[in-house]
Amino acid sequence: MGPSKDKRLVRCGRNTNHNDQPHRAGPRLYKVLQNATEGEFSIQCKVRLADIFYTPYGTNISYFNKITRKHIDFLVCDLTTMKPILGVELDDASHNQPDRRDRDAFVDEIFRMTNFPLLHFKVQQAYNTEEIASKVKKIIENMPMSRIHAN
Repeated sequence: MGPSKDKRLVRCGRNTNHNDQPHRAGPRLYKVLQNATEGEFSIQCKVRLADIFYTPYGTNISYFNKITRKHIDFLVCDLTTMKPILGVELDDASHNQPDRRDRDAFVDEIFRMTNFPLLHFKVQQAYNTEEIASKVKKIIENMPMSRIHAN
C-alpha cells in the first residue's frame, strides 16, 4: 500500500512525543548564529553529512550509507558561493546516551578526517552572541581564503 492510500504513514509537522527543549533551542541558536555572522554568511539547518562530504566511487557502500543518514544541526556557508565553511551541533541531554555518543564520535571523526571545522554548543535558555561570534570568527579568520571563496 502506497503513501497515498494510507495517510498514517507520513505526517506533516514535528513529532510531539518527545522532549520539546531541543526544538525550542534550535531557533534560538539559529538567530544567534545569524547575529554572530553579521549577515555575511548563510546559515543552513539540518544538513545531511552526504551534502557536505562524499565517499569516492567504489568505496565501501556501508560507509556512504552511514554519512547519508546523519545530519548536523547547522551549516555556515559563504553567502555568495554557498561553499560550506563550518558545521554547528546543538548538544542536548540526548547526546549523553550511548547511541548518541557513538553517533557524535562518528560525526566528529568525519569532520576531523576532512579538516572541516565543527563547533558544539550545549542547549541553553539564552546564548552569548559575543562568545559564539568570537568562536565563529576565529575559525573563519584562520581558514584559507580558498576554502571560503570560489576559485
